[in-house]
Amino acid sequence: MNWTLRVAGFACASLLLSSVSAGAGPKIVSGPGANPGCFKPWSDQTKFFQWDKKPGPYKIALVNGFVGNTWRIQMVKTAKAFAEQPGIKENIKEFKVVSTGTDVAAQLGAMEDFINQGFDAIVTIAVAPDGFDRIIRLADKNNVVVVPFDNILDTDKVMMVNEDQKEMGR
Repeated sequence: MNWTLRVAGFACASLLLSSVSAGAGPKIVSGPGANPGCFKPWSDQTKFFQWDKKPGPYKIALVNGFVGNTWRIQMVKTAKAFAEQPGIKENIKEFKVVSTGTDVAAQLGAMEDFINQGFDAIVTIAVAPDGFDRIIRLADKNNVVVVPFDNILDTDKVMMVNEDQKEMGR
């Protein structure tokens, strides 16, 4: 069940690419605007972000931390398979996957590199919850959607996809 929700979260995050920004950063709007069953707010303080629509196909990066367990290996394989599905593949110009290990600086550097290469979106499992403010500002400046999932960040400046892990463990 936990695995299914994570995959669904990645899929939902990927669907957001149909609305990647043409301005500097997202607008904060009331939400959820699409698929409320998938994008349930974490709390009443949860922000909903909206980017102006940008035509595809899109350049997407998955910036993983370590691949030290079978779940991470399966997640990477699932992401690659998802990107190759009919109905998805034609909307993706380029899909890159990088695993940086447990080095936060390496993960931030990889994300910065993808932003500088003109990628439209970066999906990531953060190695640490903090240190991403500069990357988020750079992404907003360059109209790049950043979607952390599974491990959340200590910020309210980016959309995050995650389940209530305490509830899932009951």
